[in-house]
Amino acid sequence: EESKRFVQEIGGKDKLVSMCNRFYQKFFIDSHLDQFMFDKTEPHGQRLGLWMAEKMTGERSWSLIRHRDSRSMAHAKAWSCPKRQERDIGRRFKLPDCR
Repeated sequence: EESKRFVQEIGGKDKLVSMCNRFYQKFFIDSHLDQFMFDKTEPHGQRLGLWMAEKMTGERSWSLIRHRDSRSMAHAKAWSCPKRQERDIGRRFKLPDCR
């Protein structure tokens, strides 16, 4: 209930989506983070914001537009991104990936 109330207090799922859109604007210009991104034209901020809202409120929003395995498939895709260092391609993210 606290998470649901928090989402309401900050302005609802639209505010979470807006925050995530701003995050991805910064993500896309960061040369280190770029190695994990295949396609910058996809609505990453919307997806993350809706996923967060759904997890925090229990109200379906992300699962209405995405397959239930979409998040894990996206991470697996990022692990194999050819922009990563060759030794890291296909490996799960590790702490050094955060810098």
